[in-house]
Amino acid sequence: MFCGKCGSKLEEGTAFCANCGNYNKHNNQTSCSEQYAYNQKPKRYHNNQQQYYDFSEDEYIEKNYSQNISDEIDDKNGYITDTPVIVKHNNLPIIITLLVLLVIFATAVIILGLWYMNSSTENDNERLIGMVTTLSEEKENSNYEDSKDDNDLITTSPADEMQKSTEVPTETPTMVITVTEKIVVTEQVIVPVEPVEPVSAHRYEAVQSVCTWEEANARASSNGGRLAEIHSNEDWNMIISALSGTGIRYAWLGGREELSADKAFYSLRWESGEDISFIDPSRNLQYWYPGEPSNWDRNSNYPEEPYLLIWYVNDYWSMNDCSNDLLNSYKSERIGYVIEYDW
Repeated sequence: MFCGKCGSKLEEGTAFCANCGNYNKHNNQTSCSEQYAYNQKPKRYHNNQQQYYDFSEDEYIEKNYSQNISDEIDDKNGYITDTPVIVKHNNLPIIITLLVLLVIFATAVIILGLWYMNSSTENDNERLIGMVTTLSEEKENSNYEDSKDDNDLITTSPADEMQKSTEVPTETPTMVITVTEKIVVTEQVIVPVEPVEPVSAHRYEAVQSVCTWEEANARASSNGGRLAEIHSNEDWNMIISALSGTGIRYAWLGGREELSADKAFYSLRWESGEDISFIDPSRNLQYWYPGEPSNWDRNSNYPEEPYLLIWYVNDYWSMNDCSNDLLNSYKSERIGYVIEYDW
């Protein structure tokens, strides 16, 4: 009979191996002594070392708990084996708890930081308001002191002081007191102020009215103005701006044409007599309708065209010479004139 664990030869009738201490329950020759030996806790080797323990299994497990070793009984082979058992601990709850505490701590830090920043901002605002209030109070006090000093200077003039000093007491009419006082007069330097030129109110006004050139000229004069004249590109733009949105397409201006004494040519002039060179067609044609001024209209009942007109034809504004036959050629709501003020 051989040991089922270490293979050592067993003495006949012996249940435990003398070499490894293994119990061999398949030995058919079991005697009372062997049964007694079976009930006793044998001496056994631990971890295949040449050393054995003579204490109970409970004591063995208790003493080796720190090494996580326990004894397991192999029911299949029928002997006790020393197998190391590694006890695995579940650390997931601990990790989750630590994460939750970390999140709570971070949230608390953020809240405290926001609260501190808010309180610091409020304190800065209060400090700034206090500084502004202090400065305004100091300024008011300074103004009050200055006004007080000015009042003192006004109420205590040298003339008043001299009058007070030269008064004669009524109790002693026979006594005359003469007081000589040196009066210091401070010269005031007056700086001449240059007159401020009034801001120019130069403007144009568009009036919708069915009238001849002569009627428009008279109405403009009676309203404190004159029929509009153009002496610069700025004047041109202001007149167009005044006409925009009024519905007027044909408006009288303050210019006219006159035939020379020998009837050889027409000359253009402003009614005011001012320089006409800015719109002189011999120098500048960009403001005139193509082919104008023509001085003559053979298709009209009044072929001579002595008056200056601004009109909106072919989607743009331009100038033209025209006659009073204009009133018979276009709709009344499209006709008017332009008044110029403060030129």
